[in-house]
Amino acid sequence: ISQVIPSGWTTFFNVMNTIFLTLALIIAFFVAFGLIFGLRIGIVPTSSMEPTISTWSLIIVRPAQSMDEIQVGDIISYQKGNQSYVHRVQSITPATDTSEALIVAVGDNPNTAGAYDLVPFRMVEGEMVVAVPGLGSVIWFVKNNILH
Repeated sequence: ISQVIPSGWTTFFNVMNTIFLTLALIIAFFVAFGLIFGLRIGIVPTSSMEPTISTWSLIIVRPAQSMDEIQVGDIISYQKGNQSYVHRVQSITPATDTSEALIVAVGDNPNTAGAYDLVPFRMVEGEMVVAVPGLGSVIWFVKNNILH
């Protein structure tokens, strides 16, 4: 191949192969880690959690088994419609005889002050364990352009 492709291009292709292989290994690591420990992987595609979690961060979420595992100040992932959201627990209203417990979830971004979601526990996917800035954009690209 080096006889067909000029030397500068050979170097470029070698660098691109190394980058692609590295990203594939990172993605495989996170998927395997999640499968082994029952964790979920998510992406934060908006700035609603900045400055705490930057846009396009990859997050790892530990599933919550009961409402007792959720505390004020935790960052949770939850379903709303057919979308997943990641916000901080601002308050928790305990269940009563006539209503289920509700979590008030808000973003950390000061530009979204006043916006919140009321989240019943059945919609909670889990609590965020770690965020990896920027890696979510790579996974989103692979999922939507290569695996699609």
